[in-house]
Amino acid sequence: MVNTDKQFLDAIHGKIIAKKRKWITMFTSAMILMVVFIAYESFNIIQNERYESLWSEYQYEQEEYYLWEVNDELSDDELFSVMLELYDMDEIFDILKDSSELLQVLKTTNLEG
Repeated sequence: MVNTDKQFLDAIHGKIIAKKRKWITMFTSAMILMVVFIAYESFNIIQNERYESLWSEYQYEQEEYYLWEVNDELSDDELFSVMLELYDMDEIFDILKDSSELLQVLKTTNLEG
């Protein structure tokens, strides 16, 4: 009788341990799948952001820009020479009609050179 009771208890404990192992395996598998899914989605998001960044840099390189847009510290002579290259005198007078100092300098620069 003692032997059968011990066998019965061992069988019950074996079933309990088997169920615990089954639940632990299922839980671990679910956690691994979640981590893999999150890593995959994160990789896609990062990849898309990288492509967007590269595309915006490429677009910026394709745009035309003036020297004074890139270098804020142009001297007056450089600015006037660039303006003289880009515009004719009538357009420059229209642009600078409110600034008498700049207009006078431009007239002098145009007459000298």
